[in-house]
Amino acid sequence: MTVKTLKQLNNKEVSNILKKFVSSSVTRPVLTYAHLENEFVYATDSHQLIRIKKSIIKGFSVNNGSNFFNPRTAEFEEVDGNYPDTSRLMPTGYSVNEEFSITQDQLNEMHKSIRNMKDIEDYCKNMKC
Repeated sequence: MTVKTLKQLNNKEVSNILKKFVSSSVTRPVLTYAHLENEFVYATDSHQLIRIKKSIIKGFSVNNGSNFFNPRTAEFEEVDGNYPDTSRLMPTGYSVNEEFSITQDQLNEMHKSIRNMKDIEDYCKNMKC
């Protein structure tokens, strides 16, 4: 499945999107960054994952040889540690190539819904539902 946006994104817009998917916990510091690999930018907090094609981001490329992008500062940084292998998490091998367009507002709503589902799951675990 490929997600297409209606326009190219600038660094600020990409940073705002990626901030929602990277970890805020320092338990696994490498997950507080987005990772650039091949033609994609990946961001995950180990519960959710987003993959964005670098070609739709204006002026976005590897800086100083670093493949790690800090969405909170919008800068590339050197990071110790290995980013998890996200290639296993993206479905491959399907003969159907689905494409759809999504706006920033729709992406924000989807992210809010995912967070709400996680909150409900956490509540149920704590209350032993």
